[in-house]
Formats: sequence, C-alpha cells, structure tokens
Amino acid sequence: MYLCLFESSDAAHLAPLTDLRGVAEMRTACYTLGEALASTFAHDELVLHTREVVAPVVAERHPQVPVNTLPRDAGVLFVSAHALPHPAWVREVKGAVGDAEARTFMHGETLIAAWCPDPSALPADLLSSDALPKAPFGDAPTTELGRVPCVTRLWHLMDHLHDALARQLPDTPSEDTGSVHPSVVVQGAERVHVAPHAEVRAGAILDASDGPIYVDAEATVYEQAVVRGPVYIGPKSQIKTAANIAASAFGTYSKVGGEVHDCIIQSYSNKGHMGFLGHSILGQWCNLGADTNTSNLKNNYGTVSLHDPAKEAFVDTGRQFMGLVMGDHSKCGINTMFNTGTVVGTSCNVYGGGFPPRWLPAFSWGSPEQGFTDYRLGKALEVAERMMARRNQPLTDAQRALLTHRFQATASQRAAIHPGG
Repeated sequence: MYLCLFESSDAAHLAPLTDLRGVAEMRTACYTLGEALASTFAHDELVLHTREVVAPVVAERHPQVPVNTLPRDAGVLFVSAHALPHPAWVREVKGAVGDAEARTFMHGETLIAAWCPDPSALPADLLSSDALPKAPFGDAPTTELGRVPCVTRLWHLMDHLHDALARQLPDTPSEDTGSVHPSVVVQGAERVHVAPHAEVRAGAILDASDGPIYVDAEATVYEQAVVRGPVYIGPKSQIKTAANIAASAFGTYSKVGGEVHDCIIQSYSNKGHMGFLGHSILGQWCNLGADTNTSNLKNNYGTVSLHDPAKEAFVDTGRQFMGLVMGDHSKCGINTMFNTGTVVGTSCNVYGGGFPPRWLPAFSWGSPEQGFTDYRLGKALEVAERMMARRNQPLTDAQRALLTHRFQATASQRAAIHPGG
C-alpha cells in the first residue's frame, strides 16, 4: 500500500512558512506533519503531493520518495498533509484500508482522506494540480468524520502545539542515555529523555512536572539553563547558558537562548542571545540579533490578528497570545522589537529601533526609522549560501531557483509596502 500525503488550497494561507517547503515538511513538535502521519498509517511506500513551485526542492530533500507522481501498482491511501493524527478520525480511516471498495472521508467540505484500492482508475494528472480535488474519487461512499485537527492557518501550529508535544514526546526514558552532569537538577526524571551523544551540563535544571523533555542526539543543554517541559530539543541543537525554555519544539541544529516559551523553530535557526520570544514560529535559517524581543499579548488583552498573504489582509486568530512568525532566511539586528502578531516574510533583513510593520513581504530590507526597500536578490542568495555553509549544507540550484521565484512573485507586495524601493 502507498500512503500519499496531499496538500489543499490552504497551503497558500500558511505562507511564509510554506514559501520554500511542502506542508508535510512543517514542524509541529518532535515531528513534521508528514512524519507524524507517516508514523501513524502503516504503508509500504510514501508519496508526497505538493505545489508545483516547491516540488523540486521537496524532491531534493526526499530523494527516495516520489513527489507528485502517483503509483499504479497497489492501493493508495490519500491523507491530507494538513491533518494532525488524532485517534478518533485515524481509527475510522484505518478501518477502510484494504477494502475492495473505495471510500472518501470528509470533515464538512474538507477532504481528509480517501482509500483507493485501484489507482489505475484515477486521472493520470491527479497530482499535477496544487490542490487535490474530491471529484476524481467519483461516487465512492463518504464517511463524515468528527473532530479533525488541521493546520490550515499559521496560528493553528500554536493552537495544537501542546497537544502535539504531548502525543509525540515519549513519556518514559529509554535505557540508552547521553551525558548528564551530576549537578543537574531533574524534576520528574521518569519523563526526561537524554538521547545518546547528547549532553546536559553543570547546573542545568530539567523540570518535567508539566510535560516530558526530550534532548535529541548530539544536542547540548548548557550550564544553568532551565528547561520546563513539554519541550523537544532537536539533534545538534544548543540551549545556551542561563536560557529559560518552556513548552517549545526546536528542530535540528538550532541555537536557543534567553526566555523562550510556546515556540516552534523549524530547524537551523539561531535565537542564541538574551531577549524574549513567545508564542512564535521561526522558519529555517533565521537569525535573531542579541536582545531581540517579541510582544505576544496586546495591552488591551484582546485577540491578535495576523496578516494572511492569500487574503492580503489581517485576519483575527481568535488567540490572546500570538507573537512573531518569521519566514526562512530572514534576519534581524540587535535590539529589534516585534509587535504582537507580526509576520516577516522569507529572506528579510530588519534592523534599527522602533517596531517594524506587522507585515513585511519577502525580501524586505530596512528599519522603522529609515524605511524599507528591496533586499537585492544577489546579496540575499550570497548570505543564504554563507549561513548554510556554517551548517555544512549547500544552497542548491533548486533552492536558488525557488528563492528567485519568491523574489519575483512578491515584487508587487513589496512595492505596496515600500514604494520607494
């Protein structure tokens, strides 16, 4: 059986986090959406469906996985890449797998899954569209699902963070552990996992009273850092000296310092210095300068709005707490201040005093005092290449092409925000 994770038109609402990646590659906690679904549904091979513009980089990152190519030699279970595994709906879908009859699974008007025992009957170009339609499954019987938690808007990652951490973090430690200094203070040791080759240094505090803590392989928790679960610290990541961390998930090779809670860092990003980051999401290859601070609560205690590029407008999140969303390859200088509910697009460079606008299109360069202009494409690519080399990662031709496409596709957005550029 093949498991095909497909995207919907809601991928556009998840920009800038989906500018350079597939929906299935978005981190929810320990796992990406795709990893969580792939570990939930037994399958022989995985297939990924994504938007045509990002397909080359997705294929590059997953060389063993067919991308936008539908196999025909076995049954296919289609599952929305936006869906978070939850026992109730997962059980319903699993019950149909292997049947001789096709079936679709809906949540209202949203296609969540479809079982197709004979994919040869499906259109050859089914995966060539950016969003998988329900129509190709014809008159197959439909099951209406109950609660299906999905990530279709940026703030949904925050809405589901605690639940994702609770479901994905192991609740008991393994027998093999890394290095933990004798002076480390541990609360709830039965829920603390330090993977082989990871290290927790002198004077650190690991408090799993409110949830498990997982320090993955080759990660380091430095001296006197405080980590309050639930927390996932990805491979090779570093929690800096005197950091104060709670209820967060950090991907591979990220550096995290200062006060950070209820945050997701996709991977390869740095927030290594003092300063506050709360209820925020950073993409890959981001860097926050020393003493960068984000607001995550309005002074009037009202709900926070976020800019939705697909609607070209601010929309109410319904959340009281929401901080910063920053796209891949974006940077900010020392002492930068971000207002509540700020969205910074892909490959931006922000510096100077005052609060930047709450919405900055991709490839914006500048400060609140001096204004913003276009971040020159050649310079942006040069900086990206240098930063990636520091993690022994190449900037591939496919990635260059995608960044170039984003620069061109967002020219009108930049012109509206900073017409002088």
